[in-house]
Amino acid sequence: FEFGSNITTTFQWNIWKDVQWTGRIYYFTDYKKVQIEWENTMTLRINKYLSTKLYLYPRFDDSAVKRPGKNYIQFKEDLSLGVDLSF
Repeated sequence: FEFGSNITTTFQWNIWKDVQWTGRIYYFTDYKKVQIEWENTMTLRINKYLSTKLYLYPRFDDSAVKRPGKNYIQFKEDLSLGVDLSF
Protein backbone atom coordinates (compact mmCIF):
# COMPACT_ATOMS: atom_id res chain seq x y z
CA PHE A 1 0.00 0.00 0.00
CA GLU A 2 1.06 3.56 -0.67
CA PHE A 3 -0.14 6.57 1.29
CA GLY A 4 -0.05 10.06 -0.17
CA SER A 5 -2.01 12.71 -2.05
CA ASN A 6 -4.04 12.08 -5.18
CA ILE A 7 -5.78 14.51 -7.55
CA THR A 8 -7.79 13.35 -10.57
CA THR A 9 -9.72 15.56 -12.96
CA THR A 10 -11.60 14.65 -16.12
CA PHE A 11 -12.95 16.92 -18.82
CA GLN A 12 -14.85 16.84 -22.08
CA TRP A 13 -14.95 19.63 -24.64
CA ASN A 14 -17.03 19.68 -27.82
CA ILE A 15 -14.78 21.88 -29.95
CA TRP A 16 -17.03 21.73 -33.03
CA LYS A 17 -20.06 19.69 -33.98
CA ASP A 18 -17.97 16.69 -35.09
CA VAL A 19 -14.82 17.21 -32.98
CA GLN A 20 -14.64 16.24 -29.32
CA TRP A 21 -11.71 16.30 -26.90
CA THR A 22 -11.84 14.28 -23.68
CA GLY A 23 -9.10 13.96 -21.13
CA ARG A 24 -8.03 12.93 -17.68
CA ILE A 25 -5.26 14.37 -15.55
CA TYR A 26 -4.01 12.24 -12.67
CA TYR A 27 -1.46 13.30 -10.03
CA PHE A 28 -0.19 11.13 -7.17
CA THR A 29 2.63 11.63 -4.71
CA ASP A 30 3.68 9.66 -1.66
CA TYR A 31 6.07 12.53 -0.81
CA LYS A 32 9.05 10.52 -2.08
CA LYS A 33 8.08 10.15 -5.73
CA VAL A 34 5.57 11.67 -8.18
CA GLN A 35 3.35 10.14 -10.85
CA ILE A 36 1.54 12.34 -13.38
CA GLU A 37 -0.63 11.04 -16.23
CA TRP A 38 -2.47 13.07 -18.87
CA GLU A 39 -4.79 11.11 -21.18
CA ASN A 40 -6.03 12.95 -24.28
CA THR A 41 -8.52 11.58 -26.79
CA MET A 42 -9.56 13.58 -29.84
CA THR A 43 -12.62 12.12 -31.60
CA LEU A 44 -13.32 13.29 -35.16
CA ARG A 45 -16.49 12.27 -36.95
CA ILE A 46 -15.76 12.16 -40.69
CA ASN A 47 -19.29 11.35 -41.90
CA LYS A 48 -22.33 9.34 -40.83
CA TYR A 49 -20.42 6.04 -40.98
CA LEU A 50 -16.75 6.87 -40.27
CA SER A 51 -14.99 8.34 -37.28
CA THR A 52 -11.41 8.46 -36.08
CA LYS A 53 -9.73 8.82 -32.70
CA LEU A 54 -6.33 10.21 -31.88
CA TYR A 55 -5.03 9.17 -28.46
CA LEU A 56 -2.03 10.79 -26.75
CA TYR A 57 -0.93 9.71 -23.29
CA PRO A 58 2.12 11.44 -21.76
CA ARG A 59 3.21 10.09 -18.39
CA PHE A 60 5.82 11.10 -15.81
CA ASP A 61 6.95 8.63 -13.15
CA ASP A 62 10.12 9.24 -11.17
CA SER A 63 9.74 5.96 -9.27
CA ALA A 64 10.92 4.05 -12.36
CA VAL A 65 14.57 3.09 -12.55
CA LYS A 66 16.31 5.74 -14.62
CA ARG A 67 18.69 4.45 -17.27
CA PRO A 68 21.63 6.60 -18.40
CA GLY A 69 20.62 9.00 -21.18
CA LYS A 70 16.89 8.42 -20.57
CA ASN A 71 14.31 10.41 -18.62
CA TYR A 72 11.15 9.72 -16.63
CA ILE A 73 8.71 10.89 -19.33
CA GLN A 74 6.89 8.24 -21.37
CA PHE A 75 4.50 8.61 -24.34
CA LYS A 76 1.84 6.38 -25.81
CA GLU A 77 0.02 7.43 -28.95
CA ASP A 78 -2.59 5.65 -31.07
CA LEU A 79 -4.62 6.49 -34.16
CA SER A 80 -7.75 4.46 -34.87
CA LEU A 81 -10.40 4.47 -37.58
CA GLY A 82 -13.88 3.20 -36.76
CA VAL A 83 -17.10 2.36 -38.56
CA ASP A 84 -20.43 3.35 -36.97
CA LEU A 85 -23.42 1.18 -37.81
CA SER A 86 -26.98 1.88 -36.64
CA PHE A 87 -29.93 -0.49 -36.99
